[in-house]
Amino acid sequence: MTADALAHARRIVVKTGSALIAEDGHPRLAWLEKLAADIAACRARGQDVILVSSGAVALGRAELGSAGTARHTRSTSSRAARTFISTRHHRA
Repeated sequence: MTADALAHARRIVVKTGSALIAEDGHPRLAWLEKLAADIAACRARGQDVILVSSGAVALGRAELGSAGTARHTRSTSSRAARTFISTRHHRA
């Protein structure tokens, strides 16, 4: 897709995986801030943005202190990540 087509799209779906969201179980805050700024720019142009990510589990494991282990289930890790993301969002 060209940059021109992307700039004029009504809806954009962004798919990102755990490796971009978290590194060694910790959020990649600088990258996430850039992603948030890009999404905000799209929203300012009136575009709908859908973010799809498998990174919640990686972030949740770090929040639960279990990065790299199977100690917690995927759903528990995902819930912990949602809490982390919500907390960060409200602080910003």
